[in-house]
Amino acid sequence: MNAPHPREAGPGRAGRPDGDRLPLPLRRTPQQRRSVERVERILDAAVDLLVEEGYQAATTTRIAGRAGVGLATLYSFFADRRAVYRAASVRNLDAFLDRLDRLLSGARFDHWWEAAAAGFDEYVRMSRAEPGFRALRFGDVADDRLLAGGRRNDEVVVERIVHLVVRHFGAEPDERMRTSLLVAVAAVDALVRLAFELDPERGDPAVLAEARQVAQGILARGAGA
Repeated sequence: MNAPHPREAGPGRAGRPDGDRLPLPLRRTPQQRRSVERVERILDAAVDLLVEEGYQAATTTRIAGRAGVGLATLYSFFADRRAVYRAASVRNLDAFLDRLDRLLSGARFDHWWEAAAAGFDEYVRMSRAEPGFRALRFGDVADDRLLAGGRRNDEVVVERIVHLVVRHFGAEPDERMRTSLLVAVAAVDALVRLAFELDPERGDPAVLAEARQVAQGILARGAGA
C-alpha cells in the first residue's frame, strides 16, 4: 500500500469535511489553476530547501527562486516565511488525516483506541516515503506553535484526530481521551524522530517497534481498556 504524497493535499483540498480542516494561512485564495499551481510550487520549494539545507537557509528569496516565481508573487500569497511553512505543515497534516480517515472508513475496529497501531503505521509509512514529510512533519522544525493560534502543534493535531474519532466511532470526547491522545502524539513524535536520526532512510526498526507499543499502551489505558 503506497503512502499518499503530502503534496496532494494543497489549496484545492478534497476529502474530509471542511470543518475537519485548518485554514491555510493565505493572504488571498488562488482561484485559477495557474495560481493554485504557483502556491503548490512555493510550498514544494520550501520543503525541498528544508530537506536539503535546513530551515534557516530557506529564506523567502530562495524559496521564490526555487519555485520559479517572483518574490512579489510569493508575498501576494504569504505574509512571510513562517506563513509558507505553516501552510506546508497544514498540508502535511491534511495528507496524514485524509489517509487515516480512509483507513478508518475501510477497516473494522471495535473501539477507537484499537486504531492506534494503524495510525502509527501510516505515520511511519509516510515518513519513509516522503523526505519532506519526514523533515517538516507538522511544523515543529520551524516552531512548536506554528499550526494555529499560538497553541502547541501536538494539541492541534490531537484536536483534528478527535474529530475523526467522533465521526467514525461516535465516541464522546472527554478530558481523559484528549490527554491520552496528547501524550501518545507527543511520545510518538519524539520516538519516530529518534528512529529516523538513527536510520535516516527507514527509521530504526527497534525504536519504531517500541514507539508503536508505547502508543497502543497509552491509548488503551486512557480508554480504560
